[in-house]
Amino acid sequence: MPIFWRIVVSALLLAVLLYQVDWGEANRAIGNIRWGWLIAAITAFNVSMVLAAYRWRLIVLGGRKDGADVGMRKSVTATYASLWLSNFLPTAFGGDVARVFAARSSGAAWSWAISSTVMDRMLGLFALALIFLLSEALLSIIGKPGIWLMPAAVLAGVFAVAFLALAGSAAVRIPRTWLRSRHARSAVRSIRALRILLADRALVFPILMASMAASGFGILAYWGALSGVSPGMPLSTAVAAAALGTIASAVPISLSGWGIREGTVAAVLSQAGGLSVTDAGIAALLNGLVIGATSTIGMFASTRLRWSAAADTRHMFKSR
Repeated sequence: MPIFWRIVVSALLLAVLLYQVDWGEANRAIGNIRWGWLIAAITAFNVSMVLAAYRWRLIVLGGRKDGADVGMRKSVTATYASLWLSNFLPTAFGGDVARVFAARSSGAAWSWAISSTVMDRMLGLFALALIFLLSEALLSIIGKPGIWLMPAAVLAGVFAVAFLALAGSAAVRIPRTWLRSRHARSAVRSIRALRILLADRALVFPILMASMAASGFGILAYWGALSGVSPGMPLSTAVAAAALGTIASAVPISLSGWGIREGTVAAVLSQAGGLSVTDAGIAALLNGLVIGATSTIGMFASTRLRWSAAADTRHMFKSR
C-alpha cells in the first residue's frame, strides 16, 4: 500500500480511537496516572530493545563464514535507529534498512544482511505468540477463563509452520531456469542463510533465549503502561494486548502500525480487561507514548550509525 494511504489509515484509526474517548473522564484518568509505572514501562522497553539487538547480532554472526562481524554497540545503535525510522519517517523501505546497512558495512553479504533482519522480525513475533499461548494455556490449567486461547494457538501455529516451511524448503531442488530471476536467487540465498543458522547449534539456543527475553520485557512495558492507568490489572491481560497489538501492527495497512496497534490494544483492554472505553484508550495511547519516547533515542542513534557505517565502508574499500 502506498505511503500516503498508510498515513491516511493511521490518522483515521487514531481519530476513531480519540472520538470514542470521553474527554471529561479522560482528564480525570490523566490526572491520576501513576508516572512511576510509565517510567518502568519505558525502562522495560529499552531493555527489550537491547535484548533484541543482541538477538539480531547473534543472527548476523551466523554468517561469520562470509566475514560478518557486527559489534554489540553497532547492533544496539542500528536497532534503535530502525525503531526511529520505522515509527517517524514515511520510508517505503521500512526502518530495517538501518540494520541491513549496518550488517552489510560489517562484512555481511547482501543476502545475509537482508535475511538476518527478516529472521529477526519473524523470531520476535514467534516468541511473542508463543508467550501468549503459554499464558492462555496456564490460565486454562489453573481454572481461569483463557478467552484468547484459540487465537493464541492459531498465531503460534502459523509462525511455527512458517519456520518449518522455510527450513524444509532449503532441501527442495530449485529448477535452474528459475535462478535466472533475481528475486528467485535472492529467495534461495535467504533460505540458505536460514539453513546455515539452524545448523549452528552454538547459536540456536542463545538466539531463542534472547527472543523470549526481549519479548518478555516488551510485555512488561505494555503492563507498565496499562498499570499507569489501572493498577492491579493482571499480567495476562498485558500479554494479550502486547501480542495482538504488536502482530496487528505488522499488517502493512498503516504507517508503522500506528492506529491499528493502539486500536487493537484498546479493544483487548476493554473486552478482556474490563476497562472503560476511555481508560482503555488512554492506556493504549500511553503505550504508544512509551514507543514514541524510546524512538527519539533512535533519532540520535541514526546519526551515529551513519557516521560509523561510512567509516566502516571506507575501511572495507581500503582493505581491498
